[in-house]
Amino acid sequence: AAAPASSGGDYRGRLVRFYEKYNPDKLGSVDATLSKFAGREEEMFQALTDKYGPEPSAAGGAAAAAPASSGGDYRGRLVRFYEKYNPDKLGSVDATLSKFAGREEEMFQALTDKYGPEPSAAGGAAAAAPASS
Repeated sequence: AAAPASSGGDYRGRLVRFYEKYNPDKLGSVDATLSKFAGREEEMFQALTDKYGPEPSAAGGAAAAAPASSGGDYRGRLVRFYEKYNPDKLGSVDATLSKFAGREEEMFQALTDKYGPEPSAAGGAAAAAPASS
C-alpha cells in the first residue's frame, strides 16, 4: 500500500489524505500548497512526515471511505463532494458536519440537489488506478 504513495503521481490526493488525517484546517489550501511546492513535491512530503508523522496510505483512505454509501463515513463523503464540486469549501468540512450533526443525510440531499450526484468512493479509487482501460 505504501508503494503507490511514494511513487509520487497523485500529489493532490496524497496531500488531501495528509491534511485529512493530521490537519483538516489546511484542506482549503491544498491547491495553493501544491503551487508553492511545484517541482519540489517530494521535499514537501518529507517536511510533512517530519512534522506530522507517517504519510497516510491511499489504501487506508480507500478502506475508510468504503462504507460511504451506507452513511457511516460522513466526513469522507463530504470531502469527496467538495473535492469534486467546490474545493474552496474543503477547509470548512468539520464546521459543516457540526452544523448538520444528526441531519447528515439531509445535508447530502441538499448537496446533491445543488451540485449533482454524490461522488462515489469507488469511483475515486477506480480513477486513481487506470487498470481497466
